[in-house]
Amino acid sequence: MSNEKPPLPPVYTAADLAAHFKVDPDTISMWAKKGLLPKPLNLPGRRRWSGPAIEAFLRGESFA
Repeated sequence: MSNEKPPLPPVYTAADLAAHFKVDPDTISMWAKKGLLPKPLNLPGRRRWSGPAIEAFLRGESFA
């Protein structure tokens, strides 16, 4: 069994991010509200995060 994290899709849901970070989806919501993650995309009915924004975040680049 590999310790590598699975690749993320180009647009992430809270569930995608939660699985990647191994946290509860509520934690992703809390992080987003606190500004610890890039702002989600403005899509009707669901929060989604831009793949490039999350990838930049994971590399430690600014997302503000």
